[in-house]
Amino acid sequence: MPSKPNRIRSAIHRVLGWLAFSCHDISRLSSQSLDTRLPRFTRFRMSVHYLICKWCRRYRDQIALLRRAISRLGNDAPESGPALPPEARERIKKHLCDHGGH
Repeated sequence: MPSKPNRIRSAIHRVLGWLAFSCHDISRLSSQSLDTRLPRFTRFRMSVHYLICKWCRRYRDQIALLRRAISRLGNDAPESGPALPPEARERIKKHLCDHGGH
């Protein structure tokens, strides 16, 4: 018969295993949580997972940082890059034609 500390540890692992999502689930839910408020129990289960998984905590922090950085850009970012000069376009076309391009 296992000792009492081992039984307690085993019981804790079973409960945490039931409560915690997989890393795959967490990556999906972390992204989803940026756009919509998730149910309370889902958020609780995510918190349990974050307590035991430093990689998912890092992922959550990284996507939150990206979200903040993108939101700061706002409408100031150009819709496309600078126009390519006509001479450069012609050089690219010639190079593609000479090397089997269209």
